[in-house]
Amino acid sequence: MAVGSYEMYSVPRVWQPSDLAEAWELRRALGAESCFVAGGTLLRTQWEAGAAAMPRHLISLERISALKGIRVIRSSPPERQVLRIGPLTTLEGVRRNPYSKLLAEACRTIAAPSIRHQGTIGGNVASGIGDAIPALLVLGAELVWFDGGECVTESLEDWLAAAKDSGLNAHDHRILTGLVANGDEIEGGSDEERKRRIVFYHKVGRREAFVPSLITAAGSLRLHEDGRVATAKLAVGGGASTAQRLHETEALLEGKELTPEMMRRVLNGISSEWKAFQDAFATAEYRRTAAANLIVSELWSTRRRNNGKRGGDSDAVK
Repeated sequence: MAVGSYEMYSVPRVWQPSDLAEAWELRRALGAESCFVAGGTLLRTQWEAGAAAMPRHLISLERISALKGIRVIRSSPPERQVLRIGPLTTLEGVRRNPYSKLLAEACRTIAAPSIRHQGTIGGNVASGIGDAIPALLVLGAELVWFDGGECVTESLEDWLAAAKDSGLNAHDHRILTGLVANGDEIEGGSDEERKRRIVFYHKVGRREAFVPSLITAAGSLRLHEDGRVATAKLAVGGGASTAQRLHETEALLEGKELTPEMMRRVLNGISSEWKAFQDAFATAEYRRTAAANLIVSELWSTRRRNNGKRGGDSDAVK
């Protein structure tokens, strides 16, 4: 197995703390020659490709049981229902969760089953470009960090913005202890409420499976009884780009009917709002157009279902 520029005898020492305080103290003591590790699937890929140096010390978080599992809890203040996800929960564990179809679908598209059984949701987020991030943005996710003295909460969106401006800090000693998702998006409610809730996730890659994404698009809509959009949450990302919530497009949709004219406005709005990127595999224009088409196709399908239509529509978006 390739290990970048390191010889086979340069195997790092692995530390296995039993709680957060011990892990924190180890990181503080070992400093830049160490890093936290859980599933390690992304780190291993980086080391083997020579994209990152293998540290002398690995601080494994595997023995800290509080960092694993998924549960619905009530938090206060304010009193609200939230989905709490331990960052050491495997991607396969998240895929099988019964609480969020959106997040389950996002994790289903990541890598191969063997990787999903080892890689963690925390590692996917900590990478800054994980394919689960657009779904978590739609869920209004917050990150809970242990900073050595207490746990502090930061919105995923704010953390991504800071990382985009200054880069991910490889020497950040904070430990990600939880992901908290908005309880409003948790599966449940009456049959009628479920019918008026639409969630979707799409990943576009260069082949069907086990491939880095070119585009990821996620969304959640809640409809009024008359079919107007009550709330809209949309996010896009993919590849090496920082995922982004589409707040302007969301505002455009809320309170409106899903008419062909509205969907034309949404199509143009996404294309102008998303700061897509270009690389060797796709142009920025391709990414913007593809993401806009994916989202509008979901809006169109929602309109057809609400209208009880079967077959084609004569007022298609052009």
